[in-house]
Amino acid sequence: MVPEFRIGMHGGSVVASEVGDDKREIVYFGDTINTAARLEQMCKQLKRAFLVSGELLSRMSLSSDILTEELGTMELRGKQRQVRILSLSRAAWSEKKSRRLAKLFQTILINASSTSLGRSVNIA
Repeated sequence: MVPEFRIGMHGGSVVASEVGDDKREIVYFGDTINTAARLEQMCKQLKRAFLVSGELLSRMSLSSDILTEELGTMELRGKQRQVRILSLSRAAWSEKKSRRLAKLFQTILINASSTSLGRSVNIA
């Protein structure tokens, strides 16, 4: 059984904080996190596994084997302005590459800042 996953990505500044007395955890919040969460929720409605905001995609460089599909500008819950949404996919996703891709973007999200996302991201 291959697990299915949905990814929503947006870039920008985040606020990180450490919370908890007995069990310490690092939490992230802010408009960037909320927008990424709304994009992830849209995956199911749009029947796509991977959505990215146009704002983030404009700051990234993708491998030539990654396909982008323009889905239009849509309203996301809690956002005053509409967000340009694109879908990312490959013709043939292998399970191993899917896991690597999910881990890469999780790392990018955790380490994200508006300045670090200006560099090129290559997915092999």
